[in-house]
Amino acid sequence: MRVLKLSTFAASAALALSACASPALNDDADEAAFGPAPETEQACAAAGGRWARGGMLGHYHCFRAPPDAGQSCTDSTQCEGLCELNEAQDGGSCSRETPVFGCIALYEGEGDAPTICID
Repeated sequence: MRVLKLSTFAASAALALSACASPALNDDADEAAFGPAPETEQACAAAGGRWARGGMLGHYHCFRAPPDAGQSCTDSTQCEGLCELNEAQDGGSCSRETPVFGCIALYEGEGDAPTICID
């Protein structure tokens, strides 16, 4: 009975955690957008990226600027990354780099800007 409870808990936890992920926030989205995410510091530099630690676990990632970085947007479907609230523009602008970590206000048009936190 204990094994069944543990496997049920593990499956529930995995499902709950997968609901928190957004496809626009991970390396798979980067790959679809502008090539595979480099996995070494040298490959990152060659791709024009910045090799640095990110997220709560502090793993190394290659932070790259998407082709549409900084462009105006009304929601994230218009961006390779995310459409973030840009109060200076009184609207949204596409993420300046991916992957995105930390708490940001997503711009969803018509003044909606829910804050999300990404690890």
